[in-house]
Amino acid sequence: MRRGKLNAEREAMKCEAVLAAEVARHKDRVAELQKAFEAARAEATKVEHLEATIEAMRQKRFSVEMEAMKREAAAAAEVTALIKSKELADNMYMNSLREIMRTSANEAQRDKDAAIASLRIEYEKKFNLLKTRVRTMMHQREAGWGALGGVIAQYRTVLTAAAMTPWMDRVVVQPYIKPALDKMKNKDA
Repeated sequence: MRRGKLNAEREAMKCEAVLAAEVARHKDRVAELQKAFEAARAEATKVEHLEATIEAMRQKRFSVEMEAMKREAAAAAEVTALIKSKELADNMYMNSLREIMRTSANEAQRDKDAAIASLRIEYEKKFNLLKTRVRTMMHQREAGWGALGGVIAQYRTVLTAAAMTPWMDRVVVQPYIKPALDKMKNKDA
């Protein structure tokens, strides 16, 4: 009986030792899991911060794109207004030239020279101002030279119409306008 009791106690002690070892092993595993959980939580916090940063950058990009679109629309409207203004100036210029050509030869010669010089200066000023403003706008928009090309094409149309008259070609186009246009072509090339 006593021996049975001792055996039972020994068995109980063995079980207790095994149980203690098992508990210690599980404690280590729990500690590992706790560390892994903390690391995962820290990583999740980093991811949340990154997501918040990405969202803020997305919002900023959206507002910058909206601002750029507004500026582009304003620049396009201004270019359109400038082109209309130039067309009006072209019409006034051509009308003035036609009026000058209708006057009598003797009386008109002095008036023609003075009026042509005045018109040429005024037209060159307007065209140079227009060219500068369009270049500035195109540079700000980082776009192509399409709008300026259209303006230059209209300018050349006026020059072609003026060059159809030999007198206009000799007095205005060849000495004044053609060199300015060639100079502008070389600059833009």
